[in-house]
Amino acid sequence: MTEAQKRELGKLIKEAKGSRTLDRFAEETGISKFQISRIINGRYEYCPHMSTIAKIAKFSELNNFVERFKKIATEEIFEANTNGVH
Repeated sequence: MTEAQKRELGKLIKEAKGSRTLDRFAEETGISKFQISRIINGRYEYCPHMSTIAKIAKFSELNNFVERFKKIATEEIFEANTNGVH
């Protein structure tokens, strides 16, 4: 992922979290707060694993999370996803 894509994904995840605390969002999604923080802050090499994105989408405060994620991500990222953050 490019740095610009990481920034955009970080913004999207923050919006998906909404007004909930990181602890609360982590509890709801079943994703560690450390992992969510890494995604928000762009501290990863590969696109987060699709199962992670699916969990975030499920508990997102955004109705259009998936569509917005698709605009950020590219086919190349999906192919590299097997090496992604879980």
